[in-house]
Amino acid sequence: DSLAHPRLTTLLARCREEEPLTEVRIIEMPFSEMIKALGHDQIDAGFTVHSELSDKFIKKVAWTDRPAIAVPKNHPLLSLEKISLQEIVQHSLVLYHPERCFSGYDIIHRWFRERALPMPSVVEYVSGHELMMTLVAAGYGVGFALESQVKLYHHPDIVVRPVTDDVPSAVTFLTMLDKPYSEELSRFITRTQRVGEVDTS
Repeated sequence: DSLAHPRLTTLLARCREEEPLTEVRIIEMPFSEMIKALGHDQIDAGFTVHSELSDKFIKKVAWTDRPAIAVPKNHPLLSLEKISLQEIVQHSLVLYHPERCFSGYDIIHRWFRERALPMPSVVEYVSGHELMMTLVAAGYGVGFALESQVKLYHHPDIVVRPVTDDVPSAVTFLTMLDKPYSEELSRFITRTQRVGEVDTS
């Protein structure tokens, strides 16, 4: 869902180091395709920030991350050290696409809905993090990201600000079909959770 986490780098490196004979393949796909692929046993597990799943699936917390706001330089929001959702309502937003990046779209909508706030005006929908940052740098509007993501992108025309503490951290879930795991998948789940624990300790 274009929210692939930098912690995946650590996880994949550990998989190669600790279990080199087990092949781990990563496939990018929208949330809707991920659910279909899990249901048809085409993939073993999926990473998503989407929390609402049918009873066919189980989810385990992989890791959490704070949301952040990417702001173009010289933008009025830069007068604030932390930015609230109430402040963002008044400004244009570059937002993840409701189909191609459903989980990112859904979690941002939920933040505004739970605080009874209207969604900001959306100037452009994007299918991924890189394009969002490109449009923010060009002055189209502000954009949401995860703190660990924006640390990877250093753009001279973008300033990153944390959101206020009332906005919850984003949880990345490891999602599987509700059925017995293979030994390899069981070890992958344990390894994923250890990576999350190290990062939050």
